[in-house]
Amino acid sequence: MGKREDVSKKPPSTLRRWLYRSRLINFLPIDRKKQFYLLTVFLVGVILFGLLNWRKSDASSESVTAGKSDRDRATKLPALRTGNTRLFYNRVPKCGSSTLVALLKKLAERNGFQHHSSPKLDDWGMFIKEQREDFVKEFNDEPPRTSFDRHLFFLDFAEFREKNPIYINLIRDPTERFISEFYFRRRLQNEGVKKGERKWYDEDLENCVRTGKDYDCRLIDGTFIKNMIAFFCGHDIECSKHNSPNALSRAKQNVEKHFAVVGILEDLDMSLQVLEQTLPAYFAGAVDLYASNPDHVVNKGKNRVDRVSEEVKQIIRANLTAEYDFYDFVRKRLIAQSQGKL
Repeated sequence: MGKREDVSKKPPSTLRRWLYRSRLINFLPIDRKKQFYLLTVFLVGVILFGLLNWRKSDASSESVTAGKSDRDRATKLPALRTGNTRLFYNRVPKCGSSTLVALLKKLAERNGFQHHSSPKLDDWGMFIKEQREDFVKEFNDEPPRTSFDRHLFFLDFAEFREKNPIYINLIRDPTERFISEFYFRRRLQNEGVKKGERKWYDEDLENCVRTGKDYDCRLIDGTFIKNMIAFFCGHDIECSKHNSPNALSRAKQNVEKHFAVVGILEDLDMSLQVLEQTLPAYFAGAVDLYASNPDHVVNKGKNRVDRVSEEVKQIIRANLTAEYDFYDFVRKRLIAQSQGKL
């Protein structure tokens, strides 16, 4: 009988044969079996190390891409492509502007920019061209990283061949703003109110709306009132006409073209989020700052606000159709911005 072949010994694996032939194991002063296991562990370690670093690199790349996409979305806004980095908050009265200004002053210290507040509270319009031109020149003489706030109707700097600033604003439910504005104008500013004037100061909104005897309670189409729309339409007389379709259309166009962000007081958290996302040079840290310090909620006016019945509120709402159209338009735009769609 021939000699039986020993089948107990398995042939060496492909990896082992490659290691033997490559001489990678010959430098170790131990037997070949131990050399093989050590080098196998080493190679597995190298492969795992490479995989881990690849995943980190991929995650980092995704983070950079996400950050870039945020910046790309922001720069798609026409308001951010003018080349003028100055910020103008042409604040609508009685829409939480004191709160936003208080935040801007704190953020100026934190983010390294200057903030200036205008002391003028009642000069909302500049109906003389020379006034507007002087304002534009003075505004653009400020350093590039400057924010400024003032109650002022929208002003198109291009009228004077200047670049528009980055416009922002904050608006409010039109009925609530109307009520707040009514009592603000009747608040006793000082102790020198004459007896003959006190009756007007003590006027009740319920009675005023029902009788319509005072000019600021007569919501008649085409009459001139101090509305929100003019702060986005401009200084043209048409912009101050109540429920003007032309003023509404122009206001919407200006928001799309010139305003980086228009927030909503009823959605202040979302508004601050969009401001921080869109304008980090000015609003970085705004969300956390507001959340951590409720003292930013400011009410300088301390208005007397009597209870207003739902019936009277309905009368007011029914006569603020253009204002509500504009409010809904702005709110939809803000939601789209918060979702990264603009």
